[in-house]
Amino acid sequence: MAKVKSLTEEVQKLENLKAGALAMAKQTVAKLQGEGKTKEEVHANADYKKCLTAYNDFAATLTEKQDHIKDLENDISEYDGSIANHKINLQQLQRDIEKLKSEAADAVADVITAKEERDLSDMLNGISKDGMAKELQDMRDLRHEMRAEARVSREMAGTDSKQQEAQFLEYARSNTASDEFDSLLGMAEGTEGAETSASEPEEVEKTRSDSILPE
Repeated sequence: MAKVKSLTEEVQKLENLKAGALAMAKQTVAKLQGEGKTKEEVHANADYKKCLTAYNDFAATLTEKQDHIKDLENDISEYDGSIANHKINLQQLQRDIEKLKSEAADAVADVITAKEERDLSDMLNGISKDGMAKELQDMRDLRHEMRAEARVSREMAGTDSKQQEAQFLEYARSNTASDEFDSLLGMAEGTEGAETSASEPEEVEKTRSDSILPE
């Protein structure tokens, strides 16, 4: 683009120089014709030749510069098309890269998932191989055994309590029957006390009566 700009400025200058040479040639021709010079004499005049040579030189150089500018513009157009194509290719490449990144991420995720599944499977297999399953079963059996022992202990404790209650009831019935029998016989502790208490007033009254009698 800088080259095209420079050539454009040179073309503008050459056009001005060419126009100046043409104007000077016209002035020279008008002067010579005013002096009555013939056409051959005008063409043979040094000033006319000078202007003609300059004009032709400027025109030739101008044409050359203009052709160069056209070539550069064509190149620029081709470059623009090539750049556009490269831009499209780069955009496609960028999309392909993003797609590859996504596929790579999915592949990594699949690998990680597969590894986790394999580790989990190995862990489960390890539990079986290490005898963990047997230990868990032994613990379950022990727990069931302890529950059974506790149930038997509770049942035995309940049996002892029932036996004690039966003994207490039997003792109460025996004592009650014995007390009733003693009461009927006048052998109960409460009956003896009552009889003693009843006889004591009679003895006091008898003593008091005896003391009243004259001596």
